[in-house]
Amino acid sequence: MVEDSKISFLSKLSFFSSIGGLLFGYDTGVVSGALLLVTQEFNLTTIEQELIVTSTIAFAALFSLAAGLLNARLGRRLTIIISSFLFATGSVFMAASSGFTSLLIGRAIIGTGLGISSMSIPLYLSECAPPEIRGKIVTVNNLSITGGQLLAALIDGAFSKVPDGWRWMLGLAVVPAVIQFFGFIFLMPESPRYMIEHETYYETKEVLIKIRSEEDVDEELDEMQREVELNKNANWRDLFKTRNGRHATFIGCCLQLFQQLVGINTVMYYSATIIYMSGMVTDPSSAIWLAALTASVNFGATLIGLFSIERIGRRLLALVSVAGSAACLLMLSGGFYWNDSLEKKVTSNGTDAHCNSYLNQICGNCVSDPACGFCSVSGEQSCLLANQTSCTNDNDSFWSDEFCPKTYASWMPLLGMILYLFFFASGMGPVPWAVNSEIYPHSCREAGIALSTTVNWLSNCIISLTFLSLLEAVGTAGGFLVYFIFGLLAFLIIFLFLPETKGVALEDIAEVLEQGWIVPCKSSCNQDEHDLDVLVDDTDD
Repeated sequence: MVEDSKISFLSKLSFFSSIGGLLFGYDTGVVSGALLLVTQEFNLTTIEQELIVTSTIAFAALFSLAAGLLNARLGRRLTIIISSFLFATGSVFMAASSGFTSLLIGRAIIGTGLGISSMSIPLYLSECAPPEIRGKIVTVNNLSITGGQLLAALIDGAFSKVPDGWRWMLGLAVVPAVIQFFGFIFLMPESPRYMIEHETYYETKEVLIKIRSEEDVDEELDEMQREVELNKNANWRDLFKTRNGRHATFIGCCLQLFQQLVGINTVMYYSATIIYMSGMVTDPSSAIWLAALTASVNFGATLIGLFSIERIGRRLLALVSVAGSAACLLMLSGGFYWNDSLEKKVTSNGTDAHCNSYLNQICGNCVSDPACGFCSVSGEQSCLLANQTSCTNDNDSFWSDEFCPKTYASWMPLLGMILYLFFFASGMGPVPWAVNSEIYPHSCREAGIALSTTVNWLSNCIISLTFLSLLEAVGTAGGFLVYFIFGLLAFLIIFLFLPETKGVALEDIAEVLEQGWIVPCKSSCNQDEHDLDVLVDDTDD
């Protein structure tokens, strides 16, 4: 009976908590397709487009830090319930938006929910899950994030040609938000590690019995109680006062920082825009459906991470992932450079002095200006004002104010994106969240996870806010080259500083950190070789 109850609880834990990840993925991914349609309807500028994306991220960064205080004072369960309410409210607000300002407010409400949820869900999962499957349970949340992004891409495609389709895209998130809201109110208990500080011993024991087998409960509960007593006077400053706290904070924040600096959310948020910019397709609907293909790769690769993180460990998984991601960013840069070299150039002047400034520049520079469009007819190319439907009556002419004529290198960016998402989602997607959920001392776990999650959202905000402007400044090829350099730096930091924590009880993580900041090369390399042998053996099987 106890074992059946344990399985039942873990199923509920995974299901209702994963809805938070689903909402995370959906609300960050849906903007990729919706942005194309909203931009056309409200005639948004480049800055306004970046604000639509970044407002959510900025509020997520702010409230992920505040979520640490909410979790410490209100508990994990009530904090997650609050985030569900905010998700539902923001979804309805966006669907009813009448212009840029109201849409921006709705995205800010969603960002508030995202910040609270992205910090609270991994914390709740890590404190409820047994040590032997903790990484896998936390990775289920990451799988739900990529599942939400895939769902968002499919919804984007399905509503891409529906009148006011963007309202459906942005509003449908209310459904899972309501499910999680009532699920946590009626079915989910508080985290046992929070309860041991605020409730009685026996109430905490009842919750643990639902999660573990009965014979393991007393020993684990006693260990929790000893740790709470040891750290009962601790506070946020302990993150930086103790050697282990500083070590854990450095590792956790670096992982979250580089998860964003290698450009993942530029690819996810702007995937349809990137495909559209490549010239591979000539209408927004086709770009949105191809973005759904990249989202499906993202989801599928996360499954690899789910089954590998407890088998080969966090460290090797992160190293292989970031190395592959960096190589694919270099491929993306090279693909866009090749594509640009094949693009037609503006060879003759039109009637507008501003658009004529693009003379002798490539088509991409012309169409990236909202005021201009590219015209090609009878071997001559001009950059003209965009406020027209065609530039000539010649049937063999080309005219667009959004994209350039297709080249035989247009497929390279799409291939680069698919391979990039495969490598990233299998390792650098789940590993930062798994490591951050387990590496901090109990005395400052809320603070550590809140701080690292804030670093994630702030770096996400900076990257997303500057992406389109960066491409305008240095070109698409140059922009992805910048992310490639960040990828090389990420590999170096992970190789030097990330220890292995798979299978280690939360209470024993301190012993791992006490071995030193720089991972000893001999032991780490031997461990990586062993883990790689395990991976090869699994593949052979």
